[in-house]
Amino acid sequence: MDLWLKLRHSRPMWLAVGWIFVGIGGVGMFVPLMPTVPFLLVASYCFQRGSPQLHKWLLDHPKLGPPLKDWEQNRVIRWPAKVVATLGLSLSLSYTCFFSDREHWVRIMVGVIGIMVILFILTRKSRPNGV
Repeated sequence: MDLWLKLRHSRPMWLAVGWIFVGIGGVGMFVPLMPTVPFLLVASYCFQRGSPQLHKWLLDHPKLGPPLKDWEQNRVIRWPAKVVATLGLSLSLSYTCFFSDREHWVRIMVGVIGIMVILFILTRKSRPNGV
């Protein structure tokens, strides 16, 4: 338990995990159906704790910053992002649930979790308050 408490307050640990998630998010920009923003949200969370300068850099980035700011400041997922995420998840879930040769219980669990994620995305605000 003491090790966890030390790691939790460790700046290098937050920075390392943040950069790992920036890397995974970067891969998501080029790999179809792999999300980018959720990984960058984790990176942003880590940078908030490890380096305010890197957190600011991520939020101020011209391409990556706007959806991160939308989420951090207003818990908003813009409509185009909802459409892309829902379609991508639906395609992935359809393949896994109907065409894969995985065990029955695995396909059911994937389907249930996927539907819960889609519902979460669709129930978030699409615009900040006052816009």
